[in-house]
Amino acid sequence: GGIGGGEGVEGGGGRPRRALVLTNAHVVHPSSTAAGGDGEGPTVRSIRVGLPGTNAWRDAAPVYVSRGPLDVAIVELKLHSPIDARRLVPVRRRVPGTGGSLAGASPGSPVAVVGFGRVGPGAIDAGFVDCAPAVHLGAVSTVVNFSHPSPAYSRSRDRIPSSVPAMYQTTASVHSGASGGAVVCPDDGTLLGLVTSNARLGAGGRVIPNLNFSIPVELLDPVLATAAAKGTRDWVRAFEGCLEGLNESDELRSIWSLRDPATTGGEGPISKL
Repeated sequence: GGIGGGEGVEGGGGRPRRALVLTNAHVVHPSSTAAGGDGEGPTVRSIRVGLPGTNAWRDAAPVYVSRGPLDVAIVELKLHSPIDARRLVPVRRRVPGTGGSLAGASPGSPVAVVGFGRVGPGAIDAGFVDCAPAVHLGAVSTVVNFSHPSPAYSRSRDRIPSSVPAMYQTTASVHSGASGGAVVCPDDGTLLGLVTSNARLGAGGRVIPNLNFSIPVELLDPVLATAAAKGTRDWVRAFEGCLEGLNESDELRSIWSLRDPATTGGEGPISKL
């Protein structure tokens, strides 16, 4: 899964040549620290992004992979034409002050998870189906708050909040391939979060598709602001350090460790869940 981001323009006539897609770090870097690895393994060698409503694929390459607790990555997509750009759905962010940072994402609120349709590329290439995403409805079951944002994160905000959401749990059905998909408000399509993982019953146990975890859009603001910057040529340099303040937070690392003290013997960061 992935979420469309800002476009770049190159060449004469303002023809769009590239776009950014927000996804999970573990999608492009399976040994990323956010996925529980050491961050030393190779990135995925070949990345292709399907254009919604078509059976066309476009090549992409990672320009940012988070090294902290947030499972976030950005890939740069090579577009062939302005028609490609119109196929992508840009991020719609709720405007601050129109209902509060938790508007539409409080416990019990309806959500829709938009992710990869779990259809093999062969079927898409043959024209049996297109690259349209799967949409699953559910509700927010839990909001885990991050009560002590780091000074670096707080300085990047116009208003310093006493707390911000650190994690959403939802009941929408999430399957393998939905990683990096969008959690949106079904009423207006605004982005609420980024799907990262499902819950499991014990180590290596059965996956629970209707209990999953998402990164709230509030924590993604530094990434989205970087993606929206105009005239950027070097995206790798632009994204470098954009989540530095959050990456240094022990509290956030504890929340996203998803470790059960009963199975870890109390060693390492233990999740608050």
